[in-house]
Amino acid sequence: MRGRKPNLVGLHIVRGNPSKLGAAELARRQAAEPQPKVALAPEHIAALKAGDRPKQILLALLTDLPPGFLARVDLGVLLVYATAFTQFQDASAKITADTMIVRDTRKGGFVRNPYLRVERESAELLLRAATAIGCTPAARAALGTKLREDPGDGASAWDEFLASQ
Repeated sequence: MRGRKPNLVGLHIVRGNPSKLGAAELARRQAAEPQPKVALAPEHIAALKAGDRPKQILLALLTDLPPGFLARVDLGVLLVYATAFTQFQDASAKITADTMIVRDTRKGGFVRNPYLRVERESAELLLRAATAIGCTPAARAALGTKLREDPGDGASAWDEFLASQ
């Protein structure tokens, strides 16, 4: 495919319909867009075979996102996000515990701490995954979404699940 990738119709409308497409063309494009069939539900997170830390990161992330924002097909990206986040935290802790430069055990000289590379690569992956699921300020602005407000008195299934964790 040549040129820019096409935007989703909802994103196109949020941006003010910059190409001035007609309502019929927007409706045709929206009908052609793939729609996820299953929304992300609490049981999908509970069934993950991930470690405790990635699950806790996912739960913290999902408390901030509006209900229905993600679908079950997004679990892979969410898991990449959570794993990259834990790797970033671990590498940062190792760098803080040691120094930026460590002794090379084979040659006896000094080299850059290998955890610097792990930290940088996990940060890049974390940012790409966060952008893909709308978890950066720029991605939220582009998608026209807001973080979850205080739920008030009406507790949803998400609120009950997150409270039980």
